[in-house]
Order: sequence, then C-alpha cells, then structure tokens
Amino acid sequence: RPDSPMETNAVSPLAEPAAMPRETPPLPSLPPLNSQDSRKFRMLEEILVSRNDNDPRLDRELKGLSPELKAALRAKYQQLPAEDRNGRGTIAFLVGREAAQPEDFEFLGRILSEPACLSLADCTREPPAVAAEELHLEGTTEVTLAYPQLVALKWLETDRPLEGPAREAALRALESAKRSNNPIVSRKAAEIEKKLSRH
Repeated sequence: RPDSPMETNAVSPLAEPAAMPRETPPLPSLPPLNSQDSRKFRMLEEILVSRNDNDPRLDRELKGLSPELKAALRAKYQQLPAEDRNGRGTIAFLVGREAAQPEDFEFLGRILSEPACLSLADCTREPPAVAAEELHLEGTTEVTLAYPQLVALKWLETDRPLEGPAREAALRALESAKRSNNPIVSRKAAEIEKKLSRH
C-alpha cells in the first residue's frame, strides 16, 4: 500500500505458520483507554486478525495516536507471538510513524534489540535445510523474518526535527540496530547512519 512500512525495497510478509508453544514471561496488561482510543484499538485488533497490512483504516483512522493508545500498542506488541512478524510489524509502523517522544524511540530500540527470528514456525529454532527448488524464496523469507525491525528502521531513517531526550533515544535505537545479530538489520542501520552523517 502507499507509504507502507515495507517501501524499504522489501515485500509484505507472507502468511506465517502457527507458532510452536513455549514458555514465555508474563505478558504486559493493557492500560485503560477512553472510548475513542478503545474504538481505535478494537479496529487495530480486527486488522491484525485479518492480516491485511493494506487495510485503508491504517491511514484513515489509526492516526493521531494518544500517549495512552501508544502505550496500549506497545503492550499489544509484547502480547503477540514473536512469530507474528506481520502483526508486530504493523504495530511498529503505527508507533514509528508518529514517533516523537523518548518512549516512542525506546520502543523502536527494543524492537531493534530483539534476537533475529530464525524461522516463521519458531523464532528460536533454525528451519530445516532449504530444498534446491526453494532457494529463490530465501531472500523473501529473510525480509519477512526481519519485518518489525525493518519497519522500525524506516522511521529512524525519516527526516524529522528531534531534540533533547527524543533525539538521544533515537540515536540509541540506531545503535541497537547496528549491534543486531540479524545481518539485514545491522547492514541497513549502518547505511542509515552513513546517510545521516552526511546531513
């Protein structure tokens, strides 16, 4: 879709298999929301279920996010399985698009600090060896696995006036990306840093 998070020479994620069950830390609870924010949050949940990151409501309705709604989105991100690359990327897109406060960039930094997702079936396990006839899909899969991180990087690359704590948090997020164990993410972060240093 126009101005979608994956305009970074990437493609929209493929449908992922269900995640393998495993022990996870306690999930964060959602903060209380007023009626308008509750309506927007329910809308987001509908979009996440549909897995349609071209849903026009993302641009038409889910803008002008309040601090409370951003906090709810950050909590929802943590509630999604790590293997839900599309859902997590969608939330990174919404928060990153309006990133202006330190907590917004700290959230992007946490996304960029996540260990590389190794498989769409289970982020913690290497997938089986790829058959020769499927080698042409490897590049697409690598981008899909890094989808939330590439979305976060898109908003660090966007020119926007930042000062004080927000700027410092954005720079820390970029440093997190440079240290990523995902080569696609660390390489892209280095390119962004080089581009910003020329301005």
